[in-house]
Amino acid sequence: MKNNRNKVWRTALIFFSITFLFKSFLIYISPEANTFTDISCLVNGGQMLSHGINPYDFNDNVELRTQLRLDSTAYNEWLCSDPAEWNYHSGNNLPFNLLLNGFIDLFADGNVYGYRMAYNFADSLIGVFVVLFTFGVLNVPYTILNLLLVFFLGGASPQLIVNGTMIPEDKGIQILFMVMAVWFSYRKQLFPAALFLSFSVGFKAIGIFIAPLCLYYYLTSHANSLSRHHSWKDVANELFARKHFRKSLILALLSIALFLVFYLPYASDFYKLMLNRLDFDLDNTPLHASLWRLFHTSFPDHWLLIRQYTIITLIIYTLWLFVFKNLTFELFITSVLLIFTCVILITGSLDRCNMAIQFSTILFFLKSRKIGSMLAIYYIFGSLIYIIPVIFRYFHFHDNEWVDFPLYSSYYVLGYCILYFISIFLYCRDYTSPIQKTQSIQ
Repeated sequence: MKNNRNKVWRTALIFFSITFLFKSFLIYISPEANTFTDISCLVNGGQMLSHGINPYDFNDNVELRTQLRLDSTAYNEWLCSDPAEWNYHSGNNLPFNLLLNGFIDLFADGNVYGYRMAYNFADSLIGVFVVLFTFGVLNVPYTILNLLLVFFLGGASPQLIVNGTMIPEDKGIQILFMVMAVWFSYRKQLFPAALFLSFSVGFKAIGIFIAPLCLYYYLTSHANSLSRHHSWKDVANELFARKHFRKSLILALLSIALFLVFYLPYASDFYKLMLNRLDFDLDNTPLHASLWRLFHTSFPDHWLLIRQYTIITLIIYTLWLFVFKNLTFELFITSVLLIFTCVILITGSLDRCNMAIQFSTILFFLKSRKIGSMLAIYYIFGSLIYIIPVIFRYFHFHDNEWVDFPLYSSYYVLGYCILYFISIFLYCRDYTSPIQKTQSIQ
């Protein structure tokens, strides 16, 4: 047992080191990425927090705001030339996101490389927990295929390399928080489970979707609950059992209390921000990597109707599989997360969609090696559809002509969603309940 534990940690350390060093090299050779719009927003938001400026109050310390906007740090021409755009986009994140970037700025002191390396560390750390789950908890065999899938499902994910390192983004931190919240809930460790669950909600809000799963894992008495099948009846029995009332109340209250620490100082601003973001994401023209771009162009007069019927159909389909066809609770949760992030929201860039896609792929792979591997292979190799255009644009192989790589990303997201919802059907078809097994033997 001890030898296996050492082997798991050794594998995790090797994967982390390879990923972190490779992406550090990419950061070193891409100084032009330091002025991309998103990293400029994140750095400016962090600087405001570290200098004691309320990022949501545009009239707070206008002189220092102007100085931060116009200095050479992460200067982006489009963003920084307009005070209104700079104020809106630099403060257009949730409180904990801004606080975390402010904490990074205490060490980075406006150095964009410092931010990018901090994001790189978080991205690379995802792989450690995927290794711990796969080879530590589930004792998956150390085959070449399994090692490769685990490596590229974690910090070496092509999506995080492109939309995280080459194009600096912080969304990998959100994936890390969700994975860590599930890990510590699974390990029945109350405070870290509540802490990282509150972080996952406070950083990008979509962490709220995994709260029921974290609560269920924390309450369930099964020693190896990840390898078990959890039907809706199992979930109801655990979540609503009187014996678990005290434990579930403590986890819920502690998570809420930790969240409120970051929320309360900016409560009114946070509320307005959420409403503005939802309004923009729900009622707009499909942008970036939205899977609805193809429908918007192909059926301009009917795409909204198609979208409405698709959302309703997917919700009914997922509920039907969960209630009547043995869809396990984990995959029900990831289905809801995917429907909201990639289907309901219509302005998401690939880094935002990947928060749901990568987390869903990891959990699917843990629940079913057979079908999960098929989904993981698409997740990894299907990304070539947009990685190649990104590389062409990034290195100017097209003589600086615009390559619409978000369009290719939207095809990738559409393909993933189609494959995912086919995959949960295949999972239910392959699953045989213990009663069915007994009947077939008789």
